[in-house]
Amino acid sequence: IDDFLRSLDMQIEFVPFSAMARKRITQLINKTNQFNVTTRRYTEKQVTSFEESPDHYTLQVSVQDRFGDNGIIGVVICNLRPGEWEIDTWLMSCRVLKRKVEEAICNRIVEDARRDPNLDEHLGDRSSLGLPGMQEALALQIAATGKPVVLLLINGRPASIPNLVAKIPAILEGWYLGQETGTAVADVLFGDVNPGGKMPVTVARDVGQLPVFYNYKPTARRGYVLDTIAPLFPFGFGLSYTTFVYSNLRLTTTHIQPTGTASVTVDVRNTGARKGDEVVQLYIRDEVSAAARPVKELRGFQRITLDPGETRTVRFDISPDQLSYHGLDMKRVVEPGEFQLMIGGSSVDVQSIALTVDPVPVVPRRR
Repeated sequence: IDDFLRSLDMQIEFVPFSAMARKRITQLINKTNQFNVTTRRYTEKQVTSFEESPDHYTLQVSVQDRFGDNGIIGVVICNLRPGEWEIDTWLMSCRVLKRKVEEAICNRIVEDARRDPNLDEHLGDRSSLGLPGMQEALALQIAATGKPVVLLLINGRPASIPNLVAKIPAILEGWYLGQETGTAVADVLFGDVNPGGKMPVTVARDVGQLPVFYNYKPTARRGYVLDTIAPLFPFGFGLSYTTFVYSNLRLTTTHIQPTGTASVTVDVRNTGARKGDEVVQLYIRDEVSAAARPVKELRGFQRITLDPGETRTVRFDISPDQLSYHGLDMKRVVEPGEFQLMIGGSSVDVQSIALTVDPVPVVPRRR
């Protein structure tokens, strides 16, 4: 309990029992039963009698300014014997105190997750994308110790945490894992499972980047003063305990008709020492079109498992389904022109090859 309290920068002092209001002490002691901790309930008369005994002291715990206003959050009656503690009472007191400390901290830093607009206490949207309360400051203090640190995020939306990304070498995004959260996290942290997930969203570096997404139009991005337009994590990003290298990107043919098909293939090699999964992603950009098209669109993906040193060829079939879009007349059309086919491990880490759709030849009409 001493290490626990020191980690929270708390002030601990022993004061004579008579130095505190006995009514307040009675309320605090009786309240401990809410935590299902076995302890005695005291009446104010019994508490008053403690003042006459020099063996009874209170343990006063105050919270530093980093958690808000200074104030007593726990008072515990302890029996002080000459030269030693009453062990049973001390252990009970630690449990009570620890629960009170945890309750006080949670009340200050845990975000209210109620989102029903019909509730009177509905808080609405958040004004920032960072971690709520003092969580980021706490994580930075832990990282400053120099110990190996892994940041586990359990959240319902992507967090903007550039300071933590710069300080903490490993981040595990858990979203809402459900009832097997503990098992899944333990399997990954202890290396029993090699993670292979990819980000299904783009993570903003700052709230000023919103809206942020990978498939934006070519003219939809402008620079920022003294900052970058690059997101904190791009769409499709994700690491594992091994590494993968892409090579030999090729097409079966570089020219097709609007109704034609082609295949694009790439070799993926596991260059690490662990067996792992990789999600190979295919993006396509229509370079020339009647209407503005996104800089890239996800048109396919395959998840593969590779042993250390293993290489596998991954193939994607390109057809009008991947190349067409709703044209000016709101009908799906494959327009002639050049298409960039991009394959890689994320929306930004890709290799590109060009595929040309030739115009349909005009057959002269016979007279």
